[in-house]
Amino acid sequence: RIRKTSQSEYYDICSYNRATKRRKAYAELYVDIVNIINRIPTLKTINPQSYIESISYILVNYNNIVDYFSRQEFLKKSRWKAYISK
Repeated sequence: RIRKTSQSEYYDICSYNRATKRRKAYAELYVDIVNIINRIPTLKTINPQSYIESISYILVNYNNIVDYFSRQEFLKKSRWKAYISK
């Protein structure tokens, strides 16, 4: 038997919505670090000076970026569980 569901129902069944809410709540706790990450200049450039500025920005904020992503172990598990449920 083939079961037909809507897209929103499918996401609810596979816990995708719950995982998304957890990631959003986590990002709201660390707004300052998320802003740092969002302001990283692009590395896709031909201009060498722009590339150097991008690399230096990343290196200056390296510890904050690594700390933010290393705290996300539970989020990785929730992403994996949502993927498995599909």
